[in-house]
Amino acid sequence: MKKKTLLQSSGFVTLCASLVCIVIGLLLGLIVLAIINAEHAFGDGLLVILKSGFKSPRNMGTVLANAAPLIMTGLSVGFAFKTGLFNIGAAGQYVAGSCACLYAALAWGWGWLPCMLLAIVSGAVFGCVVGLLKSYCNVNEVISGIMLNWIGLYTTNMILTNVKEDTSPYTLQMKSFGKQAILPSLGFDKLLGDNKYITMAIPLSVLLAIVVWIVMEKTMFGYELKATGFNKNAAKYCGMQEKRNTIL
Repeated sequence: MKKKTLLQSSGFVTLCASLVCIVIGLLLGLIVLAIINAEHAFGDGLLVILKSGFKSPRNMGTVLANAAPLIMTGLSVGFAFKTGLFNIGAAGQYVAGSCACLYAALAWGWGWLPCMLLAIVSGAVFGCVVGLLKSYCNVNEVISGIMLNWIGLYTTNMILTNVKEDTSPYTLQMKSFGKQAILPSLGFDKLLGDNKYITMAIPLSVLLAIVVWIVMEKTMFGYELKATGFNKNAAKYCGMQEKRNTIL
């Protein structure tokens, strides 16, 4: 049997495919920006990244800090997509988690760890609602997910109005009254020009991406989820609890 070369290996092909997707995504984003505002897209947008972003660790740190929640929200979409479901409700789940942890920090004075755990639980509850409707009422997850996005947004606005000053952004309040709830930096802020927005969220998002891959590709749990998503009737015939797996 002929041995595969590096270029023919599945790992190399997957890596190249991921890089191509990233490049295509950046180009499409630039095209959209160019259509909306060509001057800013190629001036303030692209040139800032090329001239300032890669030369200034502080600016690059801001880019990474903004990317961290997007990466983790994207993982929630990708995880469900791997199981044959479209988690379009990720935005609502993110908002629900943000609402819960901000309220706990500003109203109850909780620290960062219980706030983060509460955010995880709150986002999971929103996802659980979609799973329950899908499993027991056969409601398409796209429809319920979109509707819950708006329910989560307006509910968050109502809840956080009680703990937020009208003229004060959340970031200012967190710096003044909720310092105990800000994620620790673990020294990463020093590496990126003393950027105050740099926290453990960046390495945490990378770690979660690895965990998601391990769960989906190397565990029986991940195999059952994928099997249920691809064909829930076949999964049920094999003895899997298809409704529980859909919710999970």
